[in-house]
Amino acid sequence: MSKESPWNATRAGRPAVGAHAELSRTTTMRDVEMFTEMTGDRNPIHYDEELAAKTPFGGLIVQGGITTGLLNAVVAERLPGPGTVFLETNWRFLKAVRVGETIIASVKVEHVRDDKPICWLETIVRNADGETCVVGTAATYTMPLRQRVWREIEWRMATFSMQQTGQLQMRAIYDARISMLRAFKSPAEDVQQAETERNGALAKFNTADANISDYLQAKQPIEDSLQYVAIGSLLAGFGRAMEMMAGRRVG
Repeated sequence: MSKESPWNATRAGRPAVGAHAELSRTTTMRDVEMFTEMTGDRNPIHYDEELAAKTPFGGLIVQGGITTGLLNAVVAERLPGPGTVFLETNWRFLKAVRVGETIIASVKVEHVRDDKPICWLETIVRNADGETCVVGTAATYTMPLRQRVWREIEWRMATFSMQQTGQLQMRAIYDARISMLRAFKSPAEDVQQAETERNGALAKFNTADANISDYLQAKQPIEDSLQYVAIGSLLAGFGRAMEMMAGRRVG
């Protein structure tokens, strides 16, 4: 995989052909009710126990969307990973899933494109007895979440660094001016005006710094706590450097 590969921008990276992932879930009547709330599907075979018992299913079954929905979770949470959506599905429903049954949804990577973050998967949903309930194939696309977020974070960090440098330089210029005014015994109102101008200029930097800090805390999807600590240390380092330089000038 080259450095220009679009898979580099995805959180989980390029999946290997033959890679496998699965998730399991025990279905409940609440699943059926929530699916009805979302879709309006009130088929009696999902609710009328007496009627459902007389059908070939032998009891209440869950909607097909609940069965295949577990495959959505597999591709988004496991393989190919976060940001993945289905482009195409080709599924055959071989066996209904009863309410209360445990199902296992699995995917296997059959083919991966290099020019786009697209995969072709073998997809299967089985019950606890190993019987196949749904089988087929699917094509997926994985969103470049890392690229979009981290490029903006890198830009904001670079801006933050430049603002900190500018803030130190601005403070140094104003402090030098104020020192000269005092050395030449300028009127107190001139010194006070220079101090007011300095504080106003530095306040603009502080506001911009706060905006960037808020963004980093609220928006960046950092999954590794060490990365979070590293960024926090960097911000603290900038602040400490300012305090030390300011302290030396006052001293």
